[in-house]
Amino acid sequence: MAVRPPSHERSPRHRPVLPVPGGGYVTDGVRLFRVVTPLAPELGIHSAVLEDCATLRWRTYEGSELHRLRLRTVRPQQAATEPGS
Repeated sequence: MAVRPPSHERSPRHRPVLPVPGGGYVTDGVRLFRVVTPLAPELGIHSAVLEDCATLRWRTYEGSELHRLRLRTVRPQQAATEPGS
């Protein structure tokens, strides 16, 4: 019998957004991070490496730390094109 995580961990609003693909971006609402190495629990990888885009420093975060950061995926918007270009 499989053990399911508590409902707050299954909720998309409260679970960490990682794994997002390496090279993707996430934010905590203040800082912007690039995902260098995503979580991959199915492969036994329970930490992720994020690069702070302001300082360009890499840091390893455990899954519980990522959960506390309440990260959200950043989706780039397409740049508006000027008329005549």
